[in-house]
Amino acid sequence: MGRSNEQFIEERQREEAQDMAVHQLTVRSLQGATVQGIEAMAVPIIDDVQDGHRSALEVAAWMRSVKAFAETVLKEIEPEMLSESDELDGPTEVNGWLLEPAEVGVKYDYAACGDVEWDRMNDAEVELKKLKRDREKWLKLMPSETVDPETGNVVKPPIKTSKSSVKFSRPK
Repeated sequence: MGRSNEQFIEERQREEAQDMAVHQLTVRSLQGATVQGIEAMAVPIIDDVQDGHRSALEVAAWMRSVKAFAETVLKEIEPEMLSESDELDGPTEVNGWLLEPAEVGVKYDYAACGDVEWDRMNDAEVELKKLKRDREKWLKLMPSETVDPETGNVVKPPIKTSKSSVKFSRPK
């Protein structure tokens, strides 16, 4: 026996909602969207994945593409963005984002100071980092508990932990 009319209509409505969610998320639909609007646009896509109507891997790959698109655009328009931000009179709200000029990523070059004490500390730090890295390599290679030949202490291998995820890369 086939599907009932109700089942057919319900399935068709679900398909239409999925198609609508896909069609809603276009570059044009994002233009002018507020932060809250973007969050609302995400809900049907998330629901589709969680309800098993869409592949999580396909959606994740799609979102990586959207992210790469956004990063490319932002990188390329940065000079114009900085120029426009110079004209702002303090914080300005645009599409739910608060925008204001700011100095970010401030760095100091202490090596240029000519401070002998800082130079000595820096050299010691570099040497200690190398010694620590070498020791960590030795610890990772230990198959089991070992007696440290220098100290006589029993040393255990490090505890390895990791987080499962999906790695995204572009085919060569």
